[in-house]
Amino acid sequence: MANSKYEILQSWYLARLRKVALDSIAADGLTPQALILADRELVEKLIAEKAQEEKESDVSKSFASIAEKMPKWKAMQCVLVALGIILLAVLAHTAFILLQVNSLPLAPDAKSGLLIGSIVAAVVVIGLLAFSFVLLSGWFVTPLSLTLKRIKQKVKGRVELVDNEEEVELQALMSAVDQVVNALVEVSEREKAIADYSADIICSMDASGKVLASNTAFYRLLGYGVVGKGPDRILLPEDVESLKVALNFVREKGSTRSVDVRALKKDGSVCDLRWTIEWSGSQNQYFCIVSDISVSKELERVKSEFVHMISHDLRTPLSSLQFNLEVIESGIYGELAYEGRKSLSGAQRSIGRLIALIGQLLDLDKCESGHLELDLKVEPLSEIIETAVEQLNGFAAMNKVTLKPMKTNLHVWAESGRLTQVLINLVSNGIKYSPAESVVEIRVKDMIDLVEVSVVDQGKGVPSAYQNLIFDRYRQVSVTDSSEKKGTGLGLAICKALVTVHGGTIGVDSEEGKGSTFWFRVRKASEADITNAKNAPPEESKV
Repeated sequence: MANSKYEILQSWYLARLRKVALDSIAADGLTPQALILADRELVEKLIAEKAQEEKESDVSKSFASIAEKMPKWKAMQCVLVALGIILLAVLAHTAFILLQVNSLPLAPDAKSGLLIGSIVAAVVVIGLLAFSFVLLSGWFVTPLSLTLKRIKQKVKGRVELVDNEEEVELQALMSAVDQVVNALVEVSEREKAIADYSADIICSMDASGKVLASNTAFYRLLGYGVVGKGPDRILLPEDVESLKVALNFVREKGSTRSVDVRALKKDGSVCDLRWTIEWSGSQNQYFCIVSDISVSKELERVKSEFVHMISHDLRTPLSSLQFNLEVIESGIYGELAYEGRKSLSGAQRSIGRLIALIGQLLDLDKCESGHLELDLKVEPLSEIIETAVEQLNGFAAMNKVTLKPMKTNLHVWAESGRLTQVLINLVSNGIKYSPAESVVEIRVKDMIDLVEVSVVDQGKGVPSAYQNLIFDRYRQVSVTDSSEKKGTGLGLAICKALVTVHGGTIGVDSEEGKGSTFWFRVRKASEADITNAKNAPPEESKV
């Protein structure tokens, strides 16, 4: 019974692998049906070409034999025809003379006998001529009869060979079937080995959560067998309920679900596991793939500690240092010389960049970890654009770039401060990478349910190879961009994270040497949303 349960688990796992493989093939347009059809068409084409070659060969051989005899036959035929015509002409002339010349001293009976004799001679000549044609026709009839005879023999021979060919084909077919069976057996054994020795942990569970079967990977991880055990004997007590909730959800909804829990090993240590669960109504059991995510969980823990360290151990003292520098710059401790003020300003800018970088890291971590909660409200897009432009006018003037915002009456669902942060980041990038005396435009497009905001610059553009990468952390088009423009490579990553949290999308359209258009799309507020937001208390205008 245990073997039967494990075979069912193997079959499920292997079927899952096959589906993944077929989905991958189908994604490239190569379905199994298409491959079979292509093979069949190729075989039929080869058979037709071979049959046509054999047919043309037989006909050409037959008429080649006839062609060899044809010149000699034509020559003899011409000679016989000429002789026959001459003889007939002579006989006809003789008969004419006998009938027309009455002065000859011949009796009427003699004249009649001579005429009859001439006619008989003519008939004999004609008979000889016809007989010669019959004899000479052997030059033509012989190869034709031989050809027909050969064709009959070949057809007969082929008919006689059909039985032998069928026997040979049947033997070949049986041999091919044996080979296929052996190959299938070998493939089946290999597939079972895949399930047995896979790095994936697979197991099946009954409706109560007790493990029915599993592969050896589970034993290798935990150090003990799990068959016959329930979640309470495998997982930490505080995680048992989480797995049971996931099992019930999958069974009721008929879908797949993943849950992260912790299991206790034989040596007493704890490992983090991710269970991906499916329910089979026909088998009345759960099928699970369990992944060891201990390493990734440890990395998350280290990352969390790093972010905590940055937040408390770096940002706080840097903010304090920045405050002290501002106090010194104000002259409370005495006036500084020009060189002193210049150095102090440089130090303040550097500390400001460090604090901004720390803030970006913290924002990005909150977005990616799902800890950033937004208070989405109906906001007029014009105010968000105006705020961004006001903050960047000085920076644009310093770079000799003109900002050209588009007027709009559209409203969006957003947290005003965060969406303004996204727009400021995109516009400041447009200013940094645009040449002097150029224009950076802010455009707005109504897309029915969405609103698209785009920032159009006249810079050098983004190469196509980088367009899908620049929204990742620390990604920039080139090293010179980072050094010349003082970028951290986090700005666009934060924009993407914030737009995603808004439920929107972000992207870039660019052609190298012709500028770039960075855009984001967020949910549009309808007229009803705007009316309700105006009439309702502020806290009730949230999504």
